[in-house]
Amino acid sequence: MEILKRINELIIASNLTSRAFAIACGIKYTTLNNYLTGRRAVALDTVDLILKGFPNVSAEWLMRGDGPMYKSEITIQNDERINKLIATIGEMQSIVSEKQKAIDDLMAENEKLKNSK
Repeated sequence: MEILKRINELIIASNLTSRAFAIACGIKYTTLNNYLTGRRAVALDTVDLILKGFPNVSAEWLMRGDGPMYKSEITIQNDERINKLIATIGEMQSIVSEKQKAIDDLMAENEKLKNSK
């Protein structure tokens, strides 16, 4: 089961033994060991305990394998997207200002031509 691979990845990434990981999550070691050896399917309440024990772990990653392991990575990705959007908006505002100035200049020139007739 894929969730078992991710739990193992998390244990390794946390630099903990399986026993220490179980304690950190509030899971009985024998229960965790039964999951890791495939004797039992991982229960939803166990996933909840893992997420409570490691609040920076992404639930999407743990449960479905989507995205990065840690929420902070998601935050960094979102911050990068926001910064790119802000930069794009700034560029667009500059372009709009330039175009508006060109329109104003053309309108002034048009008005001069009308008045010179």
